[in-house]
Amino acid sequence: MTLLLSILAILIAGVLIVLFTPVRITLEAAGGPRPERVEIWFWSWRIHRWRAGQEKGDTPKPAPKPAPAKRKTAREARPLQDRAGPIFKLLSGPAGRRLLRRMMRSMSFPECRLHIAFGSDDPALTGLFAGPAYAINARLGYDHLRLEPDFMQETLAIDGRLALQTSLARLSGPPLRFLFEPGAARALWALADGPLRRKPRPQTQTPR
Repeated sequence: MTLLLSILAILIAGVLIVLFTPVRITLEAAGGPRPERVEIWFWSWRIHRWRAGQEKGDTPKPAPKPAPAKRKTAREARPLQDRAGPIFKLLSGPAGRRLLRRMMRSMSFPECRLHIAFGSDDPALTGLFAGPAYAINARLGYDHLRLEPDFMQETLAIDGRLALQTSLARLSGPPLRFLFEPGAARALWALADGPLRRKPRPQTQTPR
C-alpha cells in the first residue's frame, strides 16, 4: 500500500511539474511561408531544435501511391467555409475577443518582432481573420507584431523573430473556458460536421 501511494505521489508530482513548468518557444523567419528555425525550451533544457535545410541530406522516400478517391457524402461535401461560418462568427464577436485577451494574458513575450502578411484566395475568408489580426496588432503594438491581411492574393510571408513563454496549465485555461461560451459547442460541432459524425448503419431487411 505504501509503495502504491509513493508511486501515485510521484506521478502527481510529475504531472504538476509538466503543467506548471515554463515552456519557451523561439521562432525565426526571413520572408518565407514558414519559420527557418524553431527551438522549444522546457525550463533550461532544449527539447527540440529545427532549422531549415536539415532534411536535405536525407535519402528521398518513394512517393506513396494515391488512394482511390472515395465518394463523399452530402455532409462531407459541404465546403469548409460553410461549416466554419458559426465558429468564425463566434470568434469575431465578444466571445472571441475574450478568448484572445485570455490567451494573450497566459503568454509572455520576452522578444517579439514579427511581420506576417497573410491572404486567402477568398477575400471573405481573409476578412474573417482580419478582425482578430487587428485586435492582436492593437494589443502588442505595430513595433512588435504586425499582422497584415492581403485581400488581393493568396499569400503567407513571415519575417522576424518571436520568443514566447508560457506553461501548459496557463495555456489550456482559456480554450477550456471558451467551450462554456454560449454557442461554442454547437459551432465546434458544426465545424466537425462530416468527419466526426457517425455514419448511419445500413438497414438490413429481415427475410419474411
